[in-house]
Order: sequence, then C-alpha cells, then structure tokens
Amino acid sequence: MHTGLVVFWVKLRQKGYTRSITSLWRVLKRLNLDPVKPPNPQYIPKPYEMMLYPGQRVQIDIKFVPDVCIVGDAKAKGKKFYQYTAINEYSRFRYLEAFEEHSSYSYAIFLEHMLKAFKFPVECVQTDNGMEFTKRLGNSENTTHTQFEARLKLCILWTVGYLSAQ
Repeated sequence: MHTGLVVFWVKLRQKGYTRSITSLWRVLKRLNLDPVKPPNPQYIPKPYEMMLYPGQRVQIDIKFVPDVCIVGDAKAKGKKFYQYTAINEYSRFRYLEAFEEHSSYSYAIFLEHMLKAFKFPVECVQTDNGMEFTKRLGNSENTTHTQFEARLKLCILWTVGYLSAQ
C-alpha cells in the first residue's frame, strides 16, 4: 500500500465502506498489510536575496517588553512598553525605540526618528503587515491608509527628492 491510511480510508468511504478508520487499521494489521505513511515532500529553501547597498531594504517590527526587563526606573514600573526596531539588511545597522503604546501613530513617529538616525536614504521598508502598519489585510471595507502608511509615503517622496538633488 503506497498511500496513507487516512487517504486509503477516504477512498474506501467514497466507494461505500462504512467502518471506522480504527477498524480498517485493525484489519490491515491482522492481514500484515501495514499502511505506509507517505514521505513528506523535501523542503527546498528559497535562496536569500542579499542586499547590495545600505537602505535597499529595512525591516521593521515590534515586540512587547516584559516587566522583568524594565529595571532602574521606578516611574516605569507597572507600565507597558513596546520596543520598535528597524534593521538595515545590508549593514545590520539597528535603530530601536521604546513606546508606551502600540499604534500606527507611534510607528509614524518611529519612522521619522529612524530615517533621521539612518545616515542613508531608505528605499524599501518591510513589515509583517500588522494592523499598526496597514489595514489592507483586515476584514474592514475601509481602504484609508494608516498614519504609518501616510507618513511612509511622505518619507518616500522626501527620499526621492533627496536622491535626485544629489
């Protein structure tokens, strides 16, 4: 038998077999017809695209900061913090900032600060398409841009102007 037990059982059910899958398994065992699990398809990794210069692609993400990581500042105890991180894929230059809220507005501010910290123009920003970045993947019919997307468009226009002026 070159197919999995479940697939074999489903095919038998389509032809009128009425017993359970465990019953089928017991019968096959009794007849020494052990079902063979089909091999998993071999994983073929995609080649990683190497960046050629700084600013070609910057990855941005957010992480919740656990309470145990907040030390030293008595005013910070009991508050929630989110670490916003941007990493340039070419140079691995990293910029991070902590905010008390997890919102598109905070990310728009972070984007401006990040572009000032990076000493090179940024061509591409890659995110995980979370709701703080875009509403495109949400179930809402509202197609307005988030504050992050609006600020990103302005920054891209600024970057294009910056590149053409040089």
